[in-house]
Amino acid sequence: MKESKQLTIANFNCTFGNEDEPFLNFFEQIVIPAFQSGKAKKTDGAEFFFDNVNVYMLRGIYFLTGFIIKKTELEVRSRYSAEKGIEHTNLRIPSAPYSIFLIALNNHRMILVKNQKGSPSIANFSSTARDILSDYVKEQNRENSAKDKKLPTPHLNVVPIPFKGAINKELVGVKKIHYMKLRFYPLNGDIPVQGLFKELTEQLEILGSKSGNTTINSPKNILQVGEFIRETKGTVEPTLRIEDRFGNKRTLKSDSFTDVLTIELDEENEYSSNLDTIVGKVLNKEEFTEVSEDNERIYQTKMDVIRKFHQSR
Repeated sequence: MKESKQLTIANFNCTFGNEDEPFLNFFEQIVIPAFQSGKAKKTDGAEFFFDNVNVYMLRGIYFLTGFIIKKTELEVRSRYSAEKGIEHTNLRIPSAPYSIFLIALNNHRMILVKNQKGSPSIANFSSTARDILSDYVKEQNRENSAKDKKLPTPHLNVVPIPFKGAINKELVGVKKIHYMKLRFYPLNGDIPVQGLFKELTEQLEILGSKSGNTTINSPKNILQVGEFIRETKGTVEPTLRIEDRFGNKRTLKSDSFTDVLTIELDEENEYSSNLDTIVGKVLNKEEFTEVSEDNERIYQTKMDVIRKFHQSR
């Protein structure tokens, strides 16, 4: 039976080492073994881990796919029935909500589909992937004392892709922007934002830094702010402190500006068939399909490595 699921798109920007090498350069050495390790990240009484991680060819593109699973226990302290009213209980029920993730290897755009309420979010995926990649590298380097064989440190930033409709929806009622803060970082072959922020991104390498921030105070042109956020395409992480026409103040972050799409999936279908349906849902989105020249070049040069892990459907 088909059920509606929530789908979001993000930029999976991962580089390695002091030279910020693209993640496909270490796809075999680090990415695949780390994601397939089964190691869990523990937080707030739950465990997050990856499962069923494979490479599939979908709609002519290779994807790294799998589940991110949240292993937890639901605490049931009371329940209600018409006959007895409120009953106090002390039950703990094991639960494992999951989300499906797909990372396009030609432009590292990422799709996350939540299976149910409580399924892991983009933020959960980001923190889990960051810890698992980092822990894997540290473990391997502890076991290998040879300095020239040390694996490089991963630098991961997973940022939701902004969509024009979502940006306009958030900014339409804004009376004033107190500030716009932008966090930028080295890019994995992406097309950077032009102008000042391109220069700032390039300066990270010169200065030996892995991230930076700049703040613009009280921008008056709200429409232009929205256009700038759209053009970042997930390569810069924005935060806005705004005030609406009623005087309410709130903070808008990158996930405020992305669309949450709805997709119909049938869990009784073959897994690979559902993956194909998911990819088909976003292929008409420019925010997902755009590929820079650098990304295409990196993708083509690493094709033989990618094919080693390809699962036939």
